[in-house]
Amino acid sequence: MIRIILVIFYVFCFLDVRAQVNNKSNDNKVDLSFIQNGKIKYSFVMLSCDTCVPITNVGIKVRVELSNEDDLLLKKISNEEWLKLINNDSSDFVAIVILYQIYNKNAIGLLFIDDIDKWRKYLKKEEVEYWNDELNK
Repeated sequence: MIRIILVIFYVFCFLDVRAQVNNKSNDNKVDLSFIQNGKIKYSFVMLSCDTCVPITNVGIKVRVELSNEDDLLLKKISNEEWLKLINNDSSDFVAIVILYQIYNKNAIGLLFIDDIDKWRKYLKKEEVEYWNDELNK
């Protein structure tokens, strides 16, 4: 009789622990549906050193227009998820644009991109290689 009670106790403990683990894994999932090509607006800003004589250009930066909520979600995205985003045709370009902003990377190479298909043809391979290296550091 004690064995049956112990078995039932262990089963319930196992189910409770399993339920807690499942709830924690669901809490860690981030809704990335807002990271889609064509959904996010961005602009380029030329930065200059105004304390330098003469004033010099220090680079082109990208500024992504995001809600505060979406901006907070970016901080929860794992490196693995970023790699998935940059390898997905529905989010590749905008994910890289967002990474440029997060890492404060000079965006001169993106400045004249007016067509995602051209970007994919000429620059995507190098961008994916760069971000693979950067995100796996």
